[in-house]
Amino acid sequence: MNGSRIGVTGRSGGGSYSWTIAALDHRIRVAAPVAGITDLQNHVVDGVVEGHCDCMFFVNTFRWDFARHAALLAPRPLLIVNTDADSIFPLDGVQRIHAATREIYRLHNAATNLGLVVGPGEHKDTQDLQVPVFRWFNQHLKGEDPLISDAATRYFSPLELRVFGDLPSNQRNTTAAEWFGPATTPASRPPATASDPDATLARLKRRTFAGWPDRSPITELQLIQERRDADLLLTSWSFESQPDVPLELHLLTRERQTPERIILRIVDHAEGEERRRLLLHHGPASFAGELTPGTALAWSAPRGLGAHSWSGDERKQVQIRRRFMLLGQTLDGMRVWDILNAATALNHGAYRSVPIELRAEGRMAVNALLASLFLPQIRHARLRALDASFIGASDYLNILQVLDIPDAL
Repeated sequence: MNGSRIGVTGRSGGGSYSWTIAALDHRIRVAAPVAGITDLQNHVVDGVVEGHCDCMFFVNTFRWDFARHAALLAPRPLLIVNTDADSIFPLDGVQRIHAATREIYRLHNAATNLGLVVGPGEHKDTQDLQVPVFRWFNQHLKGEDPLISDAATRYFSPLELRVFGDLPSNQRNTTAAEWFGPATTPASRPPATASDPDATLARLKRRTFAGWPDRSPITELQLIQERRDADLLLTSWSFESQPDVPLELHLLTRERQTPERIILRIVDHAEGEERRRLLLHHGPASFAGELTPGTALAWSAPRGLGAHSWSGDERKQVQIRRRFMLLGQTLDGMRVWDILNAATALNHGAYRSVPIELRAEGRMAVNALLASLFLPQIRHARLRALDASFIGASDYLNILQVLDIPDAL
């Protein structure tokens, strides 16, 4: 195909594939994706991600908005095509993509190689869109501009365009996350963590936790209430793990005793609600059995759980998780950040030098394990029902390129 003149177009999912293949392969000389791109404001804030499948998106490790994706085609001829009432590719986002991409084409002195076509209607293909695409290909592939007389002619039936009669039994698409790209086995990952822990943590921050805030965790606590029961004191605080992400932290101590250690329990939604119920009906004494001599007991639920749980059914929770991934984060990755904040907040004031023992179970145990790597004040950890591998466990971007759960341990 070297030297061939290739153009690519497609609509909706096909538009998304057109954007991606044209960005990756410079043999494609001309592109005219239809309804295949909009910006993160539309996807995340306006919620149009809920109308898409995951095949629309790349793993956004470097936290690009989609105008960066579009700019990869410059200075090759690019026609951005959309309708004005498309609910999953809204026109305002498409126009922002076009405006940002236009600046890149101007830097290449190739402003005439970028076009925008907006037709009337919803998310469907029309001749208002097809005819300009045919003209774009004729002009930029053939150097011609003939009258378009057969734009509506269908040369192949959908059945003739089908690639497979039956899907191959040895397909690997559904396990691509385990083999596509480097480092999915101990032998192919970087050197063992113990040999260079600082480098490993740096790789984790760069490849997996790049979506963490740049600044240090917030440690300012706002008192919610204090409750006493005999010699027990339960103090409850609220804090922001990052702006607009409120969390709670609860600490049970025996009055007039300075603890030798604090047990910090990371709770999921069910355990958090059970602790709230016990506290409501039985007070601080309901947790006295967890206080061994010389200890204090703390617990906190990461974002989306406990007192600040998100509303919506299981499908809505999946859509929330997908928003994180578009931003170069994951929900579990940001819960690791929340655990960092809770532990850091505990080690302020009267408890500055008190060591912390971290406890968690199941999915929260994986998050707690990763948080403990970044917390020198964690002296012990008790992690129950811990998964054997990140494969099939919690969501973290690119983590198998850095380590797996045995390496973290």
